[in-house]
Amino acid sequence: MKGTINDQAKEAVVRALNLSHLTDSEQEKIVTIILDIIAAKVNMAVWSQLSDEEKEKVAKIAKSSPERTLEHLGHTVKGFPKLVEDATRQTIESFNEKKAKLAQKTA
Repeated sequence: MKGTINDQAKEAVVRALNLSHLTDSEQEKIVTIILDIIAAKVNMAVWSQLSDEEKEKVAKIAKSSPERTLEHLGHTVKGFPKLVEDATRQTIESFNEKKAKLAQKTA
């Protein structure tokens, strides 16, 4: 798969949510919301595991080199990849459940 990690994430979300029938603009809006929700879930889970000292360190890294933040957290937070996977899976499942309920109501 070509592109940046962000492009790859967007493509994965479009596939997982079956959004290919939507326009690029509509896809972008939904994907942005989904990725923001995933990021918020991950941030809350990670932040609760960090000491005050580590929070300060992460904040400094994020300010100076945002692209290094994920790498740092991957080394610092135990189970970080699984945490991201779980947040992603839960968010996509929730979206698909709501989408299916909406489809039932409109059918």
